[in-house]
Amino acid sequence: MKGVEWVIWSAGAGGKGGPERTKAVDEIAAKRFIKAALLAPSVTKFLMKTWDSIGVYSEAKTVAYDESRKSSKPIWVDICLRPGSLSDSHGTGKVDLGKAKLVGSVPREDVAAVAVELLEKETGGGLWVDLIGGSEPISSAVERVVSQRITSRE
Repeated sequence: MKGVEWVIWSAGAGGKGGPERTKAVDEIAAKRFIKAALLAPSVTKFLMKTWDSIGVYSEAKTVAYDESRKSSKPIWVDICLRPGSLSDSHGTGKVDLGKAKLVGSVPREDVAAVAVELLEKETGGGLWVDLIGGSEPISSAVERVVSQRITSRE
């Protein structure tokens, strides 16, 4: 990770292979990656993409994400992005971001755009942000969430 400033962890078992594989990829591998990011002097921001629909998956990602909260780095911004169902349709550039109001889907392209925008603007860390397709432009949605410190973590 030499020279890398941001890390986005979106890898996962994809619900295939049972609970053991999910734990191995979504928790154990993610924790190792987080630890490596914490040890890399240049890494200052870490975004983990999670999905709440699969119980074992969600639990593994949450346990792994908690590893990033242990940081003692002077500059460390951690973000948990929780998109709804992912679609392969073209991005719209418009989303519903913050605390989930409804269940819904979101194009992968919009998820990527929101991730980059969050990493560019977020400086405090500790945000858990829900994301589905919506009507607010991505840049204004991210600005609202970051400036108002909107988080869905409870």
